[in-house]
Amino acid sequence: AWMLRSELMQTNKPLRNIAMATTRATFFDHFCAGEDAITAGKSIAGLNEAGLRGMLVYGVEDAYDNAGCDRNLKEERCNLL
Repeated sequence: AWMLRSELMQTNKPLRNIAMATTRATFFDHFCAGEDAITAGKSIAGLNEAGLRGMLVYGVEDAYDNAGCDRNLKEERCNLL
């Protein structure tokens, strides 16, 4: 995560595109059901059809301090209501 936020990645778009494509093809597609609820739902339905069960976990990124975690938690609670 820190690498993708680095100044080098922000200023060098071709390098950033390569890094993002590599991340998506390896880690993201393996561990993430999707970027939104519709895509995640389709992924989970596919697992269910294969007789498998998935665990859907919502993660809020970009919180490196207690105050940031508290803000993200508050926002998540608001989104659930």
